[in-house]
Amino acid sequence: QALALSPARGAGHAWIGEALLLKGDVKAAAAEYALEPLAWLRLAGQAIVQHRLGDAAGAQAALRALAANPDDVVFYQQAQVYAQWGMSDRAIEALGGAVKARDGGLVLLKTDPLMDPVRADPRFAALVNRLGLNA
Repeated sequence: QALALSPARGAGHAWIGEALLLKGDVKAAAAEYALEPLAWLRLAGQAIVQHRLGDAAGAQAALRALAANPDDVVFYQQAQVYAQWGMSDRAIEALGGAVKARDGGLVLLKTDPLMDPVRADPRFAALVNRLGLNA
């Protein structure tokens, strides 16, 4: 309904894509992410879904494009991608960059399901504590 009221508004397709991804419908998630007007959300989603669909080159290209925009602070989204790719060290490293850059995505850290693959890492717990998100 939100997209019907404001089709050009950003984030709507990305949120639908994430919901479909979490439900396990990766192809439908890919279709939604492709419609997302905000490049940083579209590219993060595409990096995750392309990886799940077995398109390593497409996933890497989306991640490179995500990281290439100097106008956006996208460390948090990079951490989401690395977490979903099973690359814990890179995810934690990107979260460190997010802290230094004061990336607004960090407010999602404690509850973001895309971070679940790294949640058990002691470095993740230390970061959550450091940011005061355990209160």
